[in-house]
This record gives sequence, structure tokens and C-alpha cells, in this order.
Amino acid sequence: MKETQTESKQPKKTVMRYRATGKKPAYANAFAAGMDLPFMNEEAVELHTGEHTEVFTGVHVELPRGTFGLVAIRSGLGRKGLMLSNGIGIIDEDYRGEIRIPLYYHGIEPLRLEPGERVAQMVIIPYVQVDLQWSEDLSDTKRGQEGFGSSGRF
Repeated sequence: MKETQTESKQPKKTVMRYRATGKKPAYANAFAAGMDLPFMNEEAVELHTGEHTEVFTGVHVELPRGTFGLVAIRSGLGRKGLMLSNGIGIIDEDYRGEIRIPLYYHGIEPLRLEPGERVAQMVIIPYVQVDLQWSEDLSDTKRGQEGFGSSGRF
């Protein structure tokens, strides 16, 4: 039977442990891929065009073995001009420190973030570490060494 938006997902068996000094990370609904991370600085922050800052989430995690956390800005804030200073964030499975969010603002009007507001999201993704082998030659493909836009428009 195909799942629909009205049916809820079965809970996953994988467990992520966390410690939070404020709001806990949480999925907005049964179909959200990323869990929201809160802004937990003691005071509100107002950002102006071109400013960088770092905000705290109060969240520490112990990710499941073989996974990493991919951190991205929440899309509504991204639409207003807020982005992660480093584009995306990677939380390795052995990291136990607080998740901090480096921000850059390129919007026009000042943007104010209030404590407790959901500012970023984290998606838990499995990864593979490969054995690297040096080679003088790589296998041939139709695309070969062609770069940007070579597989289609742009």
C-alpha cells in the first residue's frame, strides 16, 4: 500500500541521544526530513545586510553509528536572506559539543531572531567511508572530463 500524506510514518528503530539546555530538536511533522534546531542565545539578535554571527542551539547529540548530521538553514529564513556562513554544516558522529550555527545575512531589511525560534534544521544521513586507491587512469565515461553544464542545460 502506498503511503499518503494523511498517513503517519512508522517510527524508525534508530535512536539519537541528545542533551538540550533549552528546547529539544524536533521534527515539525511526520513527513519532515529535518529536525528543527532552536536559536538559544540569551538575547535576541538583529542582523543587518552583510553581517555574520554565530548562534547557539543548546543541543548536544550522539548520532547513530554510520550517520552524520547535515545542517541547513530553515527555508523560510533562507527566503528572507539568512544562510549558513559555511553553506551547510556537517556534524560528525563522534562530535559531542554544542551545535552552533554560523550565520550570514544578505537580506535587505534587518532580521531579528528571538530566543527559542527555530533557525536551522538537521537531517541525519548514512555515510560510507571508502578505501582510497591511487590510480594513473580512471575509467572512461561518456561525460569524461567535461565540467559545469556538460550533462544538460547549465
